[in-house]
Amino acid sequence: MRKVLTLCLIKRNGKILLGMKKRGFGMGKWNGFGGKALPGENIFDAAKREMNEEAGIVVNDLERVGRIDFEFENNPEILEVHVFDIKSFSGEPTESEEMRPEWFEISQIPYDNMWADDPFWYPLFLSGKKFQGWCQFNEAGDKVLEQNIIEVKSLVVPGIYEHYKKHNYEVVTVVVHSETFESHVVYIHLDNGSLWVRPLTMFAEEVEVNGQKVPRFRYLGEKE
Repeated sequence: MRKVLTLCLIKRNGKILLGMKKRGFGMGKWNGFGGKALPGENIFDAAKREMNEEAGIVVNDLERVGRIDFEFENNPEILEVHVFDIKSFSGEPTESEEMRPEWFEISQIPYDNMWADDPFWYPLFLSGKKFQGWCQFNEAGDKVLEQNIIEVKSLVVPGIYEHYKKHNYEVVTVVVHSETFESHVVYIHLDNGSLWVRPLTMFAEEVEVNGQKVPRFRYLGEKE
């Protein structure tokens, strides 16, 4: 079972906006803003809605910069979290029933009172990098058992991709190797139906063509 969620963060003037979770899942922790995408809701629209509901601001521009699949020990559910960098917004952050927003200096991020995975990928976010991977918590959710979150040139999400040699493929999912914990992309050749599996690091990398760096696979859009 898979649940799709958003997580939104704002950087401005050397500070980052976090919210103290006041109720529900993650209560008592500082975190970004976000939540579940509604049935049929575009993930970008979900991010904008959650940001408005939880912090009272209107998002004008945002970029998806991360995707992490979270698992908890002895729980079959996968939390597919899409991380967004809010580039532009209107209004001032205000407290809601769900979250109490507060600006923190980058050097004063309260990692001791946040989810235990955050130190693995916040530095990538703060330096403007894209990242993707997988993380497993213990059953209580207070300790990371295993993780493989890496920097990528571009995020890999389900949809249609063009290989640099001009063949088209459908990415079905991203899975985790049971022994190495490395993320792998599962995709199908649209012409002959052959099934392929490639490490995420290779799928998302750039290759050199005629002296220029180009994506190995270029995202064309969602499957119609």
